[in-house]
Amino acid sequence: MLSVIKQWLRAPVVEQSEDGERRTTEAADKSRGVPQGGPLSPLLANLYFRRFLLAWKRFGYEDRLQARVVNYADDLVICCRPGKGPERPWRHSGR
Repeated sequence: MLSVIKQWLRAPVVEQSEDGERRTTEAADKSRGVPQGGPLSPLLANLYFRRFLLAWKRFGYEDRLQARVVNYADDLVICCRPGKGPERPWRHSGR
């Protein structure tokens, strides 16, 4: 599986501009990133998302904020009751 993912990340994405010029995407030119909307994007997002969910529960954010995380493909929403979210943006303290 890792071999297939590596090959997919190395493959250039060719776009055609409005004037008909063919070009590769910036991510492919710099050998990093995944094209927006590409089929590999949800797979890789969910690999990292699983780690986020495990930490979310392990560090007690789900219970403390009475919040649930809902995900679909490579998007997520954190649902909580009004007034239960933190005043400042959430940051993991690394404890």
